[in-house]
Amino acid sequence: MRKNSLYKYNNFEFPIIDIAKTGQRIKDMCMRKGYTVKKLQETLRLGARQSIYDWYNGKTLPSLDNMLALSRLLGLPVEDFVVCKNEEKSYNAPLYNSEDFHRASVYYSLMLRVLL
Repeated sequence: MRKNSLYKYNNFEFPIIDIAKTGQRIKDMCMRKGYTVKKLQETLRLGARQSIYDWYNGKTLPSLDNMLALSRLLGLPVEDFVVCKNEEKSYNAPLYNSEDFHRASVYYSLMLRVLL
């Protein structure tokens, strides 16, 4: 029943996760935010670093608990980590989280008021 890695029913396309690309995206986001494998292991309280390498290499996906923890740790929505097959969605992880962005926007708004 699955055609082109997607299952359709009444205009709903069931997503099929591309594990390799999802792992690469997780790796890219962690690296952009400055998290090493060792630091992730400590922060997520994982017994071994091999789990993280398995995510990065597309062998396995993080558990839902770990996916949510990564999301909160990096300040990004869970959906940003996942790449589905046959989706042409590009992703450029921001180097800031929403709290940093809000703080910076308030700061620059105040600075503009002072200068003008």
